[in-house]
Amino acid sequence: MNFGLETQYSFLIAIVIIVGLLLFSRAFLKLVTFYKTSFWTQLQSSTLMRYQIFFSIFALLLVLILTSIATAQPRWGIKTITTEKNAADILFVLDVSKSMQALDMSIKNKALDRLTAAKLLISDMVNKHPENNYGLVVFAGDAFVLSPITFDVNSFVDILTTASSKDVAIQGTDVAKALSVALSRFNTVLSESKEDVENSKAIVLISDGGEDMNNEIFALIQEAKTKHIPIYTLGIGDSKGVPIPEGQDAF
Repeated sequence: MNFGLETQYSFLIAIVIIVGLLLFSRAFLKLVTFYKTSFWTQLQSSTLMRYQIFFSIFALLLVLILTSIATAQPRWGIKTITTEKNAADILFVLDVSKSMQALDMSIKNKALDRLTAAKLLISDMVNKHPENNYGLVVFAGDAFVLSPITFDVNSFVDILTTASSKDVAIQGTDVAKALSVALSRFNTVLSESKEDVENSKAIVLISDGGEDMNNEIFALIQEAKTKHIPIYTLGIGDSKGVPIPEGQDAF
């Protein structure tokens, strides 16, 4: 058996006992003052009164003992087990620009926009591998972390479903900004072996494109190589292109 109350707080038990005794003493003195000398006379002559006082003292002591035990937080049968979780940190980088609203995807003959299809794809990947830790960066003309890397898969999926084109005010497809934000989430030690990092960290970029490669993107790719963080890219949408819905259909 051990106790949950830390040693430096053991004085709380003494405080509980002292407060209890003071309250009882105060009540007893008031009772004696009220009856004055007749109190002791009645105490000697009344067996019932003696029993009442005896049980009152007994009840008080019992309360003090039980309260002290509760304050000490006794614990039985606690066993600490240390386990290792071989989980990978996977950061999804999701394009939420307006072009992702194009309706050129379908599931079971049901038309879907690119963003919805991408979120369903991510959800499916996460549900098939719940042992990993997941995070989410959304981007368009700017980028920010919508969900930090977390082991709470259900929370991650809930946040993922809320991702929309309204999350980023600046429109466009700034892949460089997105990769920069994503790489900043990994504080990788350069001395780590390539095999260890590749098996534990990854960036998954999902976009319908729209930006040509430039020196900034190449520099970020090189940074990812230096940190041994693989970047997987998934293109989504019809290569032929389709109109992007604007506004809301009144019908």
